[in-house]
Amino acid sequence: MESLRTTKRHLLLWAGILWGTLLYAQTVDPLETYMEQTGMSEEAEEGGMADLYEQLEELSSQPLDLNNATREELEQLPFLTYQQLNDLLEYRHSVKTIRSWQELSLCGKFTPRTIQWLQAFTYLGAEKQIKPQLTWREIAQYARQEAVGYFKIPCYSRKGDDHAYAGDPYKHWFRYSFRYKQTVQAAFVGSQDAGEPFFSAPNHMGYDFYSFYVLLRNQGWLKAAVVGRFKLRTGMGLVMNNYNSFGKLANLEQLGRSSGILAGYSSRSEAYYLQGAAATFQLTRQLDFTAFASYRSMDATLNKDSLTVATLIRSGYHRTATELKKKNNTDQSVVGGHLSWRRQSLQLGLTALYTTFNRRLRPNTNTLYRRYAPQEREFGNASVNYAYTTGRYALAGEVAVDQQGYWATINKASFHLPNELSLTLVHRYYDYHYQALLSNSFGTNTSVNNEHGVYVGMQWNIWAHTQLIAYTDYAYFPWARYGVSTHSQAWDHYLAYRYQRGASTYDIRYHMRSKELDDKAKTDTKTVTTHRLQASFTTRMGQIESKTLAQVVCYDDVQQKWGWTAGQQMGYKGKGWQVWLSGNYFQTHDYNSRVYVYERNLTYTYSYPYCYGKGVRGVLSTSYTLPGQLTLSARATSTRFFDREVISSGYQQIDGRSQTDVELQLRYRF
Repeated sequence: MESLRTTKRHLLLWAGILWGTLLYAQTVDPLETYMEQTGMSEEAEEGGMADLYEQLEELSSQPLDLNNATREELEQLPFLTYQQLNDLLEYRHSVKTIRSWQELSLCGKFTPRTIQWLQAFTYLGAEKQIKPQLTWREIAQYARQEAVGYFKIPCYSRKGDDHAYAGDPYKHWFRYSFRYKQTVQAAFVGSQDAGEPFFSAPNHMGYDFYSFYVLLRNQGWLKAAVVGRFKLRTGMGLVMNNYNSFGKLANLEQLGRSSGILAGYSSRSEAYYLQGAAATFQLTRQLDFTAFASYRSMDATLNKDSLTVATLIRSGYHRTATELKKKNNTDQSVVGGHLSWRRQSLQLGLTALYTTFNRRLRPNTNTLYRRYAPQEREFGNASVNYAYTTGRYALAGEVAVDQQGYWATINKASFHLPNELSLTLVHRYYDYHYQALLSNSFGTNTSVNNEHGVYVGMQWNIWAHTQLIAYTDYAYFPWARYGVSTHSQAWDHYLAYRYQRGASTYDIRYHMRSKELDDKAKTDTKTVTTHRLQASFTTRMGQIESKTLAQVVCYDDVQQKWGWTAGQQMGYKGKGWQVWLSGNYFQTHDYNSRVYVYERNLTYTYSYPYCYGKGVRGVLSTSYTLPGQLTLSARATSTRFFDREVISSGYQQIDGRSQTDVELQLRYRF
């Protein structure tokens, strides 16, 4: 008890001293601001935000030329809505060259925040000129290359490290990328999770996971072509979308905005990539066609007959003998195409997809919520999508059907009203029989099936420095889900108030999620509700950035269970180096009342961890850039619990109260 009081006093004293150094402010980091504002609590656990962070890191290292970038290149910016994108292209066509950022406030529904984000990932280049023929000499002379190495050292021992895990307890990866503007891109990645064998059986070639691609864009009638591992999104994702979900706030802006987005895959996730080749051809001025083919191996749990698949596994862990046995034991083949027609404000698209496996999928359908899980070896899907924008409103949608004739549809309408008020309405209907293995779209479920829902959202820029964002989302599930053996429903409400002036930002968010689950006797359902309230104040004074935050959680399941956290984050950015320091005290009743805190991390790594129980968490991160674009970075995280003697369970169990990790990174640009 005395140690707890001492820790609290030290935290309060440290926060007070740092807070007292703040004297004046300027603008905060747009990339970090965007990631923190769009990533919300539980959605951060799904993994998609990490992919988004990597994508934006790449763009920030070599921004797009706003005056010369194509529509497909600008569609990589996740914060641009379909209507904003059209307004931008129409304005650029009329004036030929955008000469100042202030012009964007006149050409469409661009808020100061959106313009700030554009400045982080684009620049205003010279007037568009006829591009000279691409030569290898020019590519070699002006291309930018980057090599990154990462190593994570745990300052503790897990139970699995003693005898169960096949490899060392270190996580490490490397990444090499080559980029000539947006025209030629290539990347090669090797990744190793802690506990996986390295240069030993069965990983004789070193790393457990490798990924590579070569991408070419804008070569006459060839708009894009990729060889290796890639990702693709068509329509609104009801048939083809292996981009990870970005959560409701980030993903909503992309609905209906893009069709046939093709990109290389350089993520370290082993779950969602395609492997083979894909290309987009410009058939006419208005008509594009994208063709793709993929063949890859996947992890799976086999049934007792060792011939059929019980479950496809997406975790990517290969540490124990059991996990290694499941590695790449099932093959998947995918072929498909997407036809897109666009004329002025109208866009139409058609997608067809055929997927096969070398083993039959045979999940345990005796479990009620798996009754209509995908089965057999062959799957086919087709869809039609549309988008239309004019004046102050925009419409978009997609209708999809599988080979059994079951269907799914999603439709969106956006309205921009006077006084900087925007309204969004989304309706989706996903039949619980519908099967699309490569789909990923807007919704509450992790898959596109068994959901009927209506979303109503609002964004209101009340004054020059004040913004209000709110939404309510209702979902009905006609068939059983995990945790509930009958039809059920869920509500999701969100309200955010943000005041920003200069570099000072006041942010208050309230998020409420309600869902039905089985009661203990499994004879009826009960309603479980999670309330999450967060307040923060962020400012920057010269080279010092500060953020003070607090979060309160209430998990209401017959009995209310509470959790809270409070903390301080401080950063300093000087010439060539920067340092970031944060500390949080947390106290929760259990895992269900856990709290989340967004943390700064190293390049190409995203961190939005949760904490539960009682304890403190501290983070120290620093980086220094030497002459010649060599950057050395280090990060240390430590969590100490006051309410337990053992952390985690199973092979991940740590005997002790503290968990400390040290991360090292070397980054070289040339």
